[in-house]
Amino acid sequence: MNAIIFATVGTSALRNPGIGDVVGRDKGAQLRSDVMTCLGRPLGLRDRCAAELGLEKLLTEAHAAYFRQQFSVCLDPRNYLMSAAELTSMPALLEAIKERGEALQRLVLLASDTPEGKLAARVIQHVLTTPECFQLAPAKVEVVPVPGLNETFENQFEKLTRALAEQVDHVASPRRVYINMTGGFKGTVPFLTQIAWNCGYALYYQHEAQSKSEIVELPGARVAPDAEPTVTLVSSPAEWRRQF
Repeated sequence: MNAIIFATVGTSALRNPGIGDVVGRDKGAQLRSDVMTCLGRPLGLRDRCAAELGLEKLLTEAHAAYFRQQFSVCLDPRNYLMSAAELTSMPALLEAIKERGEALQRLVLLASDTPEGKLAARVIQHVLTTPECFQLAPAKVEVVPVPGLNETFENQFEKLTRALAEQVDHVASPRRVYINMTGGFKGTVPFLTQIAWNCGYALYYQHEAQSKSEIVELPGARVAPDAEPTVTLVSSPAEWRRQF
């Protein structure tokens, strides 16, 4: 069976207090200071500030350095603040999909419609497509900004429904759909839960202090003839392999 993951994206890839420390505490402190400088600029100037400081490249390098460490270090919740929720929650979900005999075809990052949200999503995309960190090929990793997913927060049920439906259509049946809600704005949770209920999608959330969680498949419309509602305990393996 084919699989597609949707992951809501927040700004932990920019704001977590340990980002960059893997490559040196001085470098990490400077990187975080530069990020906060840009986030403090008026909305229309943030992209320019980020480009001038080379933040996309520097942040990508910082997060990639984290995932080049030993597996036990990457998957230790005590170290999660050195990376991003969208990244540290992904290994257990990917492992569970593999153990189910499913093939990941697409991973979609649902970004907020803000400069910082889209920057965070691009950084996460770069790390997920770095073979030394994650080996997801031939699955595609896409960034999809959701209009209105900002301070206006308008018509989010309709807009999220449309965004998911358009991406699901790119994956051949039979398929199973997962929504990783660990990162991102928690205001999207009720809408995504309703969408999952309506369509039979699976939900995943991993607490910041845990390296395991549950995939919950709600009773609803079946997405494939053999898709039965289940609850699966997900445990990060002690020696996480990067072959998903």
